[in-house]
Amino acid sequence: MKNIHSIQNELFLKEKSLLVVKAMEEFNQDDEYFEYPRFKTFQSGLYDEGFHPIFTLIDTPINYFKEGYYLEGNNAYLIVTLPKRDISVRDILC
Repeated sequence: MKNIHSIQNELFLKEKSLLVVKAMEEFNQDDEYFEYPRFKTFQSGLYDEGFHPIFTLIDTPINYFKEGYYLEGNNAYLIVTLPKRDISVRDILC
């Protein structure tokens, strides 16, 4: 059973993941470059369907790549699938 702190943390990570998705959705291919969002309170990254990093700021290994919220020791992480787009993540970052 999840405790209140765990639920609050999960909601916090969901909010931040939406900020990353929003930044990607607002990217215009006419822009010179895409600046991946960075946050002081957590690390994030983008992985392909085979779970290979495309771009990551995460410095600890991730053991599970199934969508969901995970607690491992002192670390918590949230795996979300990006919405389908006309442009690939690699097109944004390259």
